[in-house]
Amino acid sequence: MLMRYCNGCGDFNKTYKTCCKRGFEPKLSEKTGEYIRPSGCKVKAKKAPSAAVRAKNAKARAVDAFQMWVRYRDNWTCVVCGKHIDPNEPGAKALMHAGHYISRKYASLLLDPINVHAQCKDCNGRQNWEGMDPRYTAYMIGKYGTDVLNYLARKQHEICKRGRVEWEQLADHWEQELAKMKG
Repeated sequence: MLMRYCNGCGDFNKTYKTCCKRGFEPKLSEKTGEYIRPSGCKVKAKKAPSAAVRAKNAKARAVDAFQMWVRYRDNWTCVVCGKHIDPNEPGAKALMHAGHYISRKYASLLLDPINVHAQCKDCNGRQNWEGMDPRYTAYMIGKYGTDVLNYLARKQHEICKRGRVEWEQLADHWEQELAKMKG
């Protein structure tokens, strides 16, 4: 059965409940067996979020938690220029990015901790417009060795498809890692 909720109160109508704050009661459709918007209610009922929307939300949650974890791992300090941002400063998240060495368009490298490091807004923006900053390459080689560039080049071409459940598990994992890092 398709679940619907009232746009006015956000209440799911799985069972017989009041539809909205105006007191209109939902009606059960004889054809579909779903609860439908009462005729007097001016607010249109919306469908529950689809699986694709839930997957997109889980992916956004995972990426957000991972990127925040990267900022804390690197102590809110840009690996390219050394600029430090106070995490308690208003708008700190916008000033310090989680910059990808190889573009985030490659799904296999999106959440790879070796590929992502804290970068200030200026260094990350410059990298996107002017090409790879040699200082970032020097940092990668200095921290991981020369083999890391070959590893990332190979890994970027791996096929990586994740479903909603995997994104939710990744989101939970990175949220737990972030809590450990902060605590």
